Amino acid sequence: MRSKYWGGNIVVNYLRNIFSFIVGKHSLVTTNLEHASELTLQAVQLGAQLILFPEFMSLGYRLTTEVWDSAEPFHGPTTTWLCATARKHNIYIGSSFLEAKGGHFLNTFALAEPSGKIVGSVSKRHPSMWEAYFFKGSSGPQFIETEIGRIGVGICFDNHNYDVASEIASNHIDLMLMPHSYCTPTIPTRTISEEDIERLNDLPDRVAHIYNEWFGVPVVMCNKSGSWNSACTEYHIWNSSGL
Repeated sequence: MRSKYWGGNIVVNYLRNIFSFIVGKHSLVTTNLEHASELTLQAVQLGAQLILFPEFMSLGYRLTTEVWDSAEPFHGPTTTWLCATARKHNIYIGSSFLEAKGGHFLNTFALAEPSGKIVGSVSKRHPSMWEAYFFKGSSGPQFIETEIGRIGVGICFDNHNYDVASEIASNHIDLMLMPHSYCTPTIPTRTISEEDIERLNDLPDRVAHIYNEWFGVPVVMCNKSGSWNSACTEYHIWNSSGL
C-alpha cells in the first residue's frame, strides 16, 4: 500500500439501507438525508471514521423524468449535509447526488473531511444503459487527495470500464470507494437465464475483489438493498456491499 496513513486503524463503515423513492421536489432529498443522519450516528457509535453511502443516496435510484426535480447545484442540500455531518462526527463521509450544472445533469460523488469541507468530488463517467437519458457522463480525475491518502472513486458501472480501472492503476491510490445502485433481473426470460442472473448478482463483488488484488488496497463497495420501485418491476437492487 502506498500511503503511510493506512495501517488498519481506520474503521470503515458502508451503509446499504434502502432509501425512500417518494418523488417530489426536495422532499425526497430531505427525507433521505434525515434517514442518513440516523444511520450515520449508528455507524459512528460503532467506531466508523469513514462512511460510504450508496450512489444517489439523497434522491433514491428511480429513473423517471421526475428525478430531475431532485437535482441540485454542487453547493446544495447534499453537500451541505455531508459537510455538517463530517464536522459534527469528525469523520470522512461521501455519497453521490444528481448535480445540475451548466444546463446538464451529472451523477457527482462528493467526499467531506472531518473539518467540515468538501475535500474533492468525482463525476460518473459512464452512465449505464437507461441512465444516459437522465444524466450526462463527465470525464475527470478518478481520485481525491486527502490527509489519509489518495482515495479512488468509481461510481457503479464506472468500475467495470477499462479506462477508469487504468486511471485508478496509474494514480497509485491508497483506498478505493465504489458507491453503487446496482440492480439485476429476478425472472429468467428468453434472453436471460438463471445462470446469467447469478453471474450478474455476483459481478460487483467480483470486481471489488479484482481491484483489491490488482491494486493492493482496501476496497469499500456499497450498494442499496431491496426491491426497486421502478417501471422495471422484474428487477431488484442486489445487496452486495462489502469491504
